[in-house]
Amino acid sequence: MSENMPVNSDKSLETALELVRQSYAQFGYIELDIKVKGRKRSDPQRKALEVYCREMAQKLNDGGFDYRNWVEYAQSKGLEIPFSQELFKDIFREYAAALYPEIVGKNGKASTARLKRDMMTKAYDLVNLRMSTIFGVGMNWPSED
Repeated sequence: MSENMPVNSDKSLETALELVRQSYAQFGYIELDIKVKGRKRSDPQRKALEVYCREMAQKLNDGGFDYRNWVEYAQSKGLEIPFSQELFKDIFREYAAALYPEIVGKNGKASTARLKRDMMTKAYDLVNLRMSTIFGVGMNWPSED
């Protein structure tokens, strides 16, 4: 018998332990494969990331910077392109992927959906620090308050 069940609450933990007990009682021998995974980013984190990317793009534009400044910083030269939420999210993904290569899929693209909660926080800290250092523009992580 093969069971794959997420354990993400006290109730599901008790269910899994009971299954182990029953299986052992029935067969006298069992093998367990346990995969320990951190929780993925939360929905509030996903929403906050969208707000952060949109508002940082606007702050950078208001500060007189455009995407070309980022491209010049990162690669040397580029076209004059205003920051947008998606362009800024690409920057966020670059930093997150540098910190956590495991978020890069087989297609070679990083996905913030693969970030665990603590990874999201560390990626934000790094991106915000770099934007503050490079452009003098940063902001607190958005909250629902």
